Amino acid sequence: MAELEVFWDSGSPYVWRVLLALEVKQVPYTSRRIQFSKDEHKTPEFLAMNPRGKIPVVRFGDFTLYESMAILAWLDRKWSERPIFGRDPSEHGQIWRAVSEIEAYLQPEVVRMARLRMARAIHFDSVELKAVTTAAEATHTELGRIEGALGQTM
Repeated sequence: MAELEVFWDSGSPYVWRVLLALEVKQVPYTSRRIQFSKDEHKTPEFLAMNPRGKIPVVRFGDFTLYESMAILAWLDRKWSERPIFGRDPSEHGQIWRAVSEIEAYLQPEVVRMARLRMARAIHFDSVELKAVTTAAEATHTELGRIEGALGQTM
């Protein structure tokens, strides 16, 4: 049987998705750290696996896949014993609705705050401060929705 390899670097929430799924599903894998600080994501070998030069990437024998959500969907089909996307059509739909909402409404606000924060060391001008405040409020609202939905399923 082929060995699953996961190519990653630290600090990526997209990598965290894949690694968490592998742990939940109890799938053995070999860790292959790609160091962005050394431009290892720009090597011809890595670009052959992912021409975008991004992580995560998984390789299983001759099969290679990138983009975290695509990897999660593949993992769920390949190792179906511990499903992460639901056991029946209703669970599957509810989980994908939640994933879609997070991708559409929560993630953009978190990314907006992070980019603004990384762009400015300490001080924000009034326009940037307003943008951060608006993104923080939207993030708080979305997290409240997620918390409410989780409370209903427990």
